[in-house]
Amino acid sequence: MEQEITLPEPLWSLLCCCEVHCVAACCGLDAFDFSPHHVQNWIAETEAKTFSQVRLQLRELVCSIADKTSTYSSDQLNFWGDYSAWKTLLKQWETLAMPLDQAIPILLSRDISKSVYFYQKLGFESNSPVNPAADYAILHRGSLEIHLTFYPDIVPTESYLACYLRVAQVDELLQEFQTLGLPTEGIPRIGPLEDKPWGMREFYIVDADGNLLKIGQII
Repeated sequence: MEQEITLPEPLWSLLCCCEVHCVAACCGLDAFDFSPHHVQNWIAETEAKTFSQVRLQLRELVCSIADKTSTYSSDQLNFWGDYSAWKTLLKQWETLAMPLDQAIPILLSRDISKSVYFYQKLGFESNSPVNPAADYAILHRGSLEIHLTFYPDIVPTESYLACYLRVAQVDELLQEFQTLGLPTEGIPRIGPLEDKPWGMREFYIVDADGNLLKIGQII
């Protein structure tokens, strides 16, 4: 089965900055070079709200390209490809939409493999297979990024480690995470969605190692 992909604005405007060799109408993907330096001026001149919309559109696109048996086509790109080809393309686009400056949390883990499995259920992915004996892992979900480092002596009930993940659609994200059946007490757990006096609408997750992740958006 073939599915048509339409690239919405402002995502399409971002991608057009990479159309540097020819035009997609005749050259397809060969017209594009999805290197981050091609979009730096566009990002610098774009409002934060618009850039957040680009990242949201990318996340929605990732979710829409989910059937591994389907093929997908785009008239805008003059491109046709299978699931694997599109996933490779989407990873390049996610790199384009990453903020130029980032602060990335490093969370402690008593077992990297188990932690990776937990965060994969939350929609995070690793760019490479995780070695069971690894002492470090890097995970992404769209423009969100977290690092995990091995620390066997952490006591989850005594942990004060925390980080904040700012997102564009916190209500939708909470609904997604609630389907995982996380408890509301103990460790791990998920907390309620609340509007805070500091101007954020947020909820939280505590992972199996006691790391606190507050997740929210600006009200």
